[in-house]
Amino acid sequence: MAILGIHHTALVVPDLQRALDFYCGVLGFETVQIGPMTPTRGTEENVQLERPEALGHIVRSGWGHLEIWEFKHPVHPEHQFFWTPVNEYGIRHISLMVENAMDTYKYLKEHMIFHAEPIVHSVEGPDNEAWTAYGRDPFGNVLELWQLGPKDPQPFAPKQYPHPASKQQGGAVAKHGILGIHHVAIVVPDLQRALDFYCGVLGFEKDQYGPIEPHPYTERITQLPNPSAEGYDVRSGWGYLEIWEFKHPVAPPPENWKYPVNRFGFTHISLMTDDCWGEYERLRGSVEFHRAPREHSVEGPDNHAVTNYGRDPFGNVLEFWQLGPRDPQPYPPAKLPHG
Repeated sequence: MAILGIHHTALVVPDLQRALDFYCGVLGFETVQIGPMTPTRGTEENVQLERPEALGHIVRSGWGHLEIWEFKHPVHPEHQFFWTPVNEYGIRHISLMVENAMDTYKYLKEHMIFHAEPIVHSVEGPDNEAWTAYGRDPFGNVLELWQLGPKDPQPFAPKQYPHPASKQQGGAVAKHGILGIHHVAIVVPDLQRALDFYCGVLGFEKDQYGPIEPHPYTERITQLPNPSAEGYDVRSGWGYLEIWEFKHPVAPPPENWKYPVNRFGFTHISLMTDDCWGEYERLRGSVEFHRAPREHSVEGPDNHAVTNYGRDPFGNVLEFWQLGPRDPQPYPPAKLPHG
């Protein structure tokens, strides 16, 4: 039994069609699965909401998946999720891997609000030229454009699919140079505690250390005064998680660390596993699970999948998903940035 990698990041929006118009129509994602959330006892226990009802799409761009939900009930009282500071605790942004950050920026600046134009930078030395820009989707969520340098963490194909008999899905054609989702970022109050959990308990591996230091260009990117932070890119299988602890400015702690899953914004990270029950038993002392795993199917009665929700030490929701054979499978992108 093992955690195979990050399958998707979940995003809750007030208008699903508007989100699809942006993520599919503008960014070039494609829908690979549609799944409603219905008000059953099992669903109530899993998402910890009363009579939950929602419609969701799993959309794919090259390398990674995004799950987009609109809740019909209960609707979160915060009707607009906009301009959350990048140092606020929780799941803060997703990073889109691009071929040419400036070209993609020129296309997207008519559809997004950017903090600044792409800026060249390097974490791994002067010969590792990379480009980065932060912007906002139509709902205010942070999207990063990242043109990787040759020494930055590179994606790679998984050695084995959860269902090798399934038809392998070919790489989608990159639209406007967007190759896929590189990572999802979280902000925590204690970096070492987060590494102890994600690496020591879940089995992620450290890949790249990269501090944020006070500088005019980091101020422009983060929209924060004199930003200072420590961060790691950690990898599980083929997926990356970026973990940050901000030293300045430090965000005030939330009133409730356990954000409800219907709150607007990025709400959970889905970890694909080959044995959901086995991981549940292994992790019960480290993860606060909402309930035991349950079997379900979106693609028909013979597409048995097993899922459950839990929370990391900081209250972020993690989904553990043992995919059914017709659920969206990971696959290599059409083109890697560096071979």
